[in-house]
Amino acid sequence: DADTMWDANIYSHIGGMGEVGCWMITMEAKSGYYSTSDTGYFELIKNNNEESLKAKTTSYRQFEFEGYPACEFTMDYKIEKEEGTLVARVVIKGNKRYYFYSVYVPGSGNENVANRFLNSFKFVDLPGAPWNWVNSAGTGISFWAPENFSKNTQSEDSTSDFTQSYDK
Repeated sequence: DADTMWDANIYSHIGGMGEVGCWMITMEAKSGYYSTSDTGYFELIKNNNEESLKAKTTSYRQFEFEGYPACEFTMDYKIEKEEGTLVARVVIKGNKRYYFYSVYVPGSGNENVANRFLNSFKFVDLPGAPWNWVNSAGTGISFWAPENFSKNTQSEDSTSDFTQSYDK
């Protein structure tokens, strides 16, 4: 069972065979609870992933992500006959934790896609607009948000598109 002091949300895209799987987990301490996590927590997360995947860590670093403590790690694993690489970023922002994970098959050419997913997030200030149900650009999916999601194109290459949203 999940720790009852946390509200958690999981957003995922699991690709087909040979594709990239990506997911983001957000956790927020419930009202009245206090999180005492520090950078030692990052070691725990890395070690838990190593143990559960029977993986070998190939890179690990702690750093600041937009002024907040963070870590990144890459692991190679093999489950039965399937090999994979996990890339992860974990950020602690006050009473919130953000987990960004991406998996791909080694040698599939998807390492850049996995890393692009991890690097596609940033914290933005909330606008003062009232919250309503809004549509995500081009997806037909509605979210509770302060304004419409905006699709930003950095180049003519559609793989450089990203959608901007807000964390309350």
